[in-house]
Amino acid sequence: MPRKLKRLICFKGGGDISANSRIVSLLCMMLFIGVGLITTPLHAKPVYDPNAARFSDSNIDPILPDLPMTPAPKDVIPNEVATKIYDRCLSKVPPRFTPDGHQYFCTCTAAAIQGNLRLSELREIQNKRNWKLGNKAFEKYIHTSVIPCLDMPVNDMEYMSCILYRGTDIRVSRVPLYCQCVSTAMSNHFTQFGEIEMMTEWGDTSKKYDSPLTALWESGDYNRNKDLISERCLASYLSDHPFTGQ
Repeated sequence: MPRKLKRLICFKGGGDISANSRIVSLLCMMLFIGVGLITTPLHAKPVYDPNAARFSDSNIDPILPDLPMTPAPKDVIPNEVATKIYDRCLSKVPPRFTPDGHQYFCTCTAAAIQGNLRLSELREIQNKRNWKLGNKAFEKYIHTSVIPCLDMPVNDMEYMSCILYRGTDIRVSRVPLYCQCVSTAMSNHFTQFGEIEMMTEWGDTSKKYDSPLTALWESGDYNRNKDLISERCLASYLSDHPFTGQ
């Protein structure tokens, strides 16, 4: 129904509170409800589906669904494939990563994949069903192209996480130095134990993650060690006079 006609029907009569005007008002209400039902799709889907988002492939993983991987001489990964991995990795900053850490990781992992994996191995890990413990191509990808590229990003993200945490003990007088202590120790811890913690959590079949990186951040061992390191660093930076800088 044209908008002008609806206005004419619904608002004619000014402020008359007669029985007729009440009937007209009721009809108007029914008309507006009917128009709303007509314009709303019967099978409308939610704009955001959190379950679909959580379990979709992470852009930081070297999954290239639109790029055919035809056999190459000596099974070497071509430059254009490595470039696609780099571009996809950079397309969105993943949770926790700082911009510098993200750039570092994408540059490192794209180069490491090209230098350490064969094209046939990269083709094998295009299927997420192969992302499991015991699959040689997947384990090689994690060992050679993920773990070695995370030392600096872990340092960055743990530092920022510490700085932004509002629950830090008020007696810490030099928060940046305290957070530097935490982030450096966590980076060292990751270098020694990060792969074990990541793969143990990823291999837990009772849980589901979009990426091995997410599995690491959710790892109980990783977070317990983070708490222990935070406590050790805290002991070095507590002050009886936090507001005087002493």
